[in-house]
Amino acid sequence: MYDKLDSWIADIAGTGVLGSLLTILINFAIITVITLISYTVILIILSAIHKRSHIEAIRNIAGYAITRKLANKCGAMLFFFFVIAFTFRMPKIELLLVKVSVLSMILILMSIINTIVDIIIDFYSSKEISKSRPIKGPLQVVKIIIFLVLSMIFIAVLINQNPVVLVSGIGAFTAILTIVFKDALLGFVAGVQITSEGLLQIGDWIKIPSMDVEGSVADISLISVKVTAFNNTTYNVPAYAFVSNAFVNYHETIDEGKRQISRVIYVDGKSIKTEEDGTTTNLTLYRQALAKKIMASEHAKTEFPLQVRTADSKNGFGIPVEIFFTTDVVDYDEYCAYSSYVGELAYAALREFDLKPYQAASSQEPS
Repeated sequence: MYDKLDSWIADIAGTGVLGSLLTILINFAIITVITLISYTVILIILSAIHKRSHIEAIRNIAGYAITRKLANKCGAMLFFFFVIAFTFRMPKIELLLVKVSVLSMILILMSIINTIVDIIIDFYSSKEISKSRPIKGPLQVVKIIIFLVLSMIFIAVLINQNPVVLVSGIGAFTAILTIVFKDALLGFVAGVQITSEGLLQIGDWIKIPSMDVEGSVADISLISVKVTAFNNTTYNVPAYAFVSNAFVNYHETIDEGKRQISRVIYVDGKSIKTEEDGTTTNLTLYRQALAKKIMASEHAKTEFPLQVRTADSKNGFGIPVEIFFTTDVVDYDEYCAYSSYVGELAYAALREFDLKPYQAASSQEPS
């Protein structure tokens, strides 16, 4: 077949430069057609598996492969594979084609492996266990290792050197790599600690006071944790911040359906007086009545202690009345609303006992 094709090209364009150019164009046209056929077959197989497989996991993986355009990347890999297979038809540029194809295949292989890892992450993330045991961080380390290995092979092919020679000399760049990948290394160690010790899960409500960050954990990656705040803004917090800074995790609070409410109101000391029996004060009666009102609420968990108590006055800013109790309201919006209601109830009840809230005479406020 090739002999007849060569004869036809020679008849049309001769055996000179024009003939060689026409041969190259026809060979690349054949390679493109074969590649398109191969790509179509791969895509049809993936689509068939996604639609008809009786195993849900296989269906889902095929779906992720289609979404991530794995077939396109496999098609690109096959294109350069077929170029190498056809180089014997183009002897004048054979060495150039082989080198360009091999280098291209290494780059495409990086992309394919990266895509396969992403598909694994997509599939794993669809499982409930991914919230408590995320694997995105460790798999990103795998990506980095593969990238470094294939990069060394790429450079070795480019400069016609043995990859082993490059590997033996990499020790000289260890310090530089450590500096360049400092965040990645710190993040990886922190990520392992976060995962192994169960410090964070996807969906956890967390708060980092030192960084003024509060919200829900949306993603845990190699070097950062994505936190979605309640005003819908997003924070990318370094993973190592969770092992180097104090943070609050409300995971158990939400899981167990309980959270503590703590409020402080300030009573004007001049409005406190002894009652008729001489053994109690209007502030004492107020505290007792307020405790009963709170415990009567459907959201107060009566099996846990409740305290409505006075504390020492701070710098003369009235008498602090501290309120502590446990509620079953854990949703952030509902919790804020209910906590505000408790504070409002406490202030409104002052009037029933001839008590007044403290109001500073100057711009100073109680701390």
